Amino acid sequence: MKPIVQLTEKEYLDLVEKANFNNDDIRSRAKKLYETYGTHAIKLTCTVGENSYDDTIVIKSRAYVKNWDAKYPILDEDAKKIVKFVESRSEELFYNRFDRFIYNFDELAKEKRRYSNRIKRYTSLTITGWLLAIVTIIITLFLNLKNG
Repeated sequence: MKPIVQLTEKEYLDLVEKANFNNDDIRSRAKKLYETYGTHAIKLTCTVGENSYDDTIVIKSRAYVKNWDAKYPILDEDAKKIVKFVESRSEELFYNRFDRFIYNFDELAKEKRRYSNRIKRYTSLTITGWLLAIVTIIITLFLNLKNG
């Protein structure tokens, strides 16, 4: 049988205070250990480019979680959740921050495409006109030589 020990209120409060201090000390030491040994990294790569189909600006984020130390590994499911969150949040932030500029670039790309189409159209029209002019001159010369 274990002996029962009775404490006074002061002794009890002193033990509670020590336990709370010990709890804070444990948390501060755990934080320091995590900062020292719990080295995980999230690498985020953002690319800005044109969509090859319709000349619109696209921002793509790619992220991955790196475990440098195996003492505190991150589960694959948790790493995937972190990567998904970081990628979606970063793309959302970029679009929210640069939406006006992306729209302006898209409009410039559309104007560039329209301009290049006009140049092609007018170039083909010009070439066709010159060919018709040359054919007309040749026909006129042959008719004049025949009659003349």
